[in-house]
Amino acid sequence: MPYVLRKIIVADHQEDCIGVGAKLCLLTKLAEQNYTQSDWEYRYSAIEGFVYEPHYEYTLLIKNIPMSNPPADASSIHSKLIKILEKETTKK
Repeated sequence: MPYVLRKIIVADHQEDCIGVGAKLCLLTKLAEQNYTQSDWEYRYSAIEGFVYEPHYEYTLLIKNIPMSNPPADASSIHSKLIKILEKETTKK
């Protein structure tokens, strides 16, 4: 099955979001583009193999794999961690 490699940035904090119910979501953005602070996007699904720690900003290399028959309340893309490229503390 085809896949796409992406380099993403994960914010140093999570935010409340609503999927099937209330939960905490990661905030992510593509690493290759210039964004402002308001350009973070909620990530509702997990990244297989990635364990988030607060107060760290991450740059990750992930593999996005399309799923042929995802559940109605799930993403149609499965993400898997390939490598943590950077992990920087933001806690002072």
